[in-house]
Amino acid sequence: MKQWHRVFVYGTLRRGGSNHHRMAGATWLGEAKVRGRLYAVSWYPALRLDDTAGWVQGDVFEMDDETLAALDAFEGDEYERVSVEPVMTDARMAWDDDGTMAWMWQWRGSVDGLLAIPTGDWLGYLQAPARPWWAISGCVGIMALIIGGPALLAWLGGMLGLDMIFNPWGILLFLLMAGGFGLFSLVMSHRMREAPRSRWVGLIHGLTSIAVAFCLLVGLIMIVALLID
Repeated sequence: MKQWHRVFVYGTLRRGGSNHHRMAGATWLGEAKVRGRLYAVSWYPALRLDDTAGWVQGDVFEMDDETLAALDAFEGDEYERVSVEPVMTDARMAWDDDGTMAWMWQWRGSVDGLLAIPTGDWLGYLQAPARPWWAISGCVGIMALIIGGPALLAWLGGMLGLDMIFNPWGILLFLLMAGGFGLFSLVMSHRMREAPRSRWVGLIHGLTSIAVAFCLLVGLIMIVALLID
């Protein structure tokens, strides 16, 4: 007979996290929090429960045996599954009479040398203004296409004998491409930070980085050429 389990997640498995796709088939019950200390290992966090510490933010899901076993395998030997009683902060489904206990994966190893996250919010830590380096490629992608796109279009227009530099549709096209390409490169940089061992993420991130660098180089060359001409 299939059993159902409640699980509290606080890192990459959260809604909006890079590994949230592993929660497919699970039902989100709402946002919750537990008392503990949150640390950044690298692209993923570690949590140590501590009744005297601050709150750590997360989500509660309900899932079957198969999904729970898959998550056990995913968490590996670095974590141990323990029972915890999260405090629901934004419950979308009522808890029943079985209680409010849920499973959670707690860090087994030492936390010495790990960066503490005082806010207790892993997703907020990733988006913190103090650590914006993973967003650089997205910004560069936007600037590169805005600079290089119209300039390259004008150069091609000159080669073909067409006056394209004042074509508003062409410039609008490159502006739209800049937004889309910049957003995509930002997403891939974020994914690369959280999934550095993924072959496909690494490949797409690498190709995106090459494309960003190429567009920026073309843009700079075209700007210099226009200034010299």
